[in-house]
Amino acid sequence: MATMPVTLKTAEESLKIDTRVSKFVIPFGTTVNMDGTALYQVIAVFFLAQLFSIELSIVSIFVIIIPPFWLLLKLQLYLELVLLSCLPY
Repeated sequence: MATMPVTLKTAEESLKIDTRVSKFVIPFGTTVNMDGTALYQVIAVFFLAQLFSIELSIVSIFVIIIPPFWLLLKLQLYLELVLLSCLPY
């Protein structure tokens, strides 16, 4: 069973959190966590390259850095969509 539906169900039924709040906060937190993990992995790659004396070319550095920034852009677009959907008509 997927984690987010279980978390939403628990938040709404057991913790009595308003559905509007849980449906905004839980997906947002999940997305931020994924982006934070991606940035951590980039830092780990650079650390390991230095640890093992691996020289990275400028192209390699860009290939390592670009995907997390793409995820951050995705997060920003996601937040804009969520915030727009919360506005009254």
